[in-house]
Amino acid sequence: MPLAKLLERRDFELDTADLLMRAFDESWEVVKLSGCALTQGDAATTAREVLARRIVVMALQGERDLDQLIDGALDEIAGLTARYPRPPRFPE
Repeated sequence: MPLAKLLERRDFELDTADLLMRAFDESWEVVKLSGCALTQGDAATTAREVLARRIVVMALQGERDLDQLIDGALDEIAGLTARYPRPPRFPE
């Protein structure tokens, strides 16, 4: 998990680390539910890294509000969706 690796390098309190993990998990769930191609293959790896890094940067800047962490992470990833749009749906 990308966030766990980043947290190992920082000295966050346990409560904060738990909050950051929750923010990561919830933001990734939103991305998955969106149906965009960022949930597939290499794009998923990149998307998860982007989410994790943004959450850690926000935490280092003092952010501790779950909703703000999620929103910030999703804003960061929004630019990737232009490069990886929703996959086409083919008729069955």
